[in-house]
Amino acid sequence: MCIRDRYQRRVRGKSRFQIMSKPMLGLCLWPMLVAVAAPIPAPQGLQGHDDENWPVTLMGPNQTVTPTLSERYAVLATMHPGIRRYNMYWSAFEPTPSSNDSSRVCAPGYELHPLSPGGMHDFHRFHCYSTAQLRQFDLIFSLDRSIGAQGAAILYSAPDWATEPNCTGFVFGKDRIRAGCVPTSGAMPDYEDMVTLFASRYSPHLKHYIVWNEVASAGWMDCSPQVPNRAGPNGESPLTELEFEFWVNKYAEMVPVSYTHLRAHETPEHLVCRLLLEKKKKNKHIHLITLIKLYSSR
Repeated sequence: MCIRDRYQRRVRGKSRFQIMSKPMLGLCLWPMLVAVAAPIPAPQGLQGHDDENWPVTLMGPNQTVTPTLSERYAVLATMHPGIRRYNMYWSAFEPTPSSNDSSRVCAPGYELHPLSPGGMHDFHRFHCYSTAQLRQFDLIFSLDRSIGAQGAAILYSAPDWATEPNCTGFVFGKDRIRAGCVPTSGAMPDYEDMVTLFASRYSPHLKHYIVWNEVASAGWMDCSPQVPNRAGPNGESPLTELEFEFWVNKYAEMVPVSYTHLRAHETPEHLVCRLLLEKKKKNKHIHLITLIKLYSSR
C-alpha cells in the first residue's frame, strides 16, 4: 500500500500538489522502486528514451530550426505528448573541471557560469559550460512548449574529472560505458551547480527530474571500485552489507541536494527519483533505512 494513499485518506479535500509536497509523502513502496512523481498533464503521452537525438540531428548550424525539424514537430504535435524526456549528460555540458578563480577564461565554444562573483550565491564554483549544449536544449524546450509538452530530465553521466579515476565502468557491446560512474564527494558541489544551472535556465518548462539513470543497476549507478558493478557467479549478488550501504549512501547524498536546488528555483512540480530498495533474503522485509536517509535531510 502506498504511503501516499494512506495520507490522502486522512486529508481529503487537499489538492494533490499539497499532499505530494509533504516530506516523506507521495512514496509508493515497491520491492525495487520508489517513485515521487509530478502530476502528468493530460493528454498523457511520455515519449521514449533519448529524445534529444533526433532534434539535435535535424537542427541547423548554431542550433537553429530547419524546415525538416519544424515538419517533424508538426507531426509530433498530433500525438499530443504530455511529457518529453531527455538525457542531460553532465559530461557533455562540462568536460573540463570547475575552478574557484573568478577571472577564469573559458575556451572557445564554452561560457562562464556564473559570470561574476556577484552570482556566486547560487553556485559553489565557476564553470565553463558548453554553449552548443545549452543552446540545443534552449531550442528543444522552446519547440516542446510550442506543442504543449512538458520537459523531463535524466541527470547523470558525470565527467571523468568528477568521478573516481578507477571507476571501471562496464562492457556494453563493443564499448566500455563509464556514464554511470557517480560523482565523488569532492565533486558534489559541482553536481549541485549543474542542477542549479538547469533549474534556473529551464524552469518552469522543465518540471520533471530523474536523479541518475537506472539506479537499481550497479552498472548505470556505478559506485566502483567501492562497490562491484557486475553480478557474481550464476547472477548472484556479490554485495556485502557495507557495499550496499555505500550504494545507498551515495544516492541518499544526491537526491536531497537535487531537491533543494530545484525547489530553490521554484520548480513548481516534483522531483522524480528512482531508488533501489534491498529486499532482504532472511527476514523478507524491505530495507527502509534508505527512505530515512533520503528524507531526514529535507
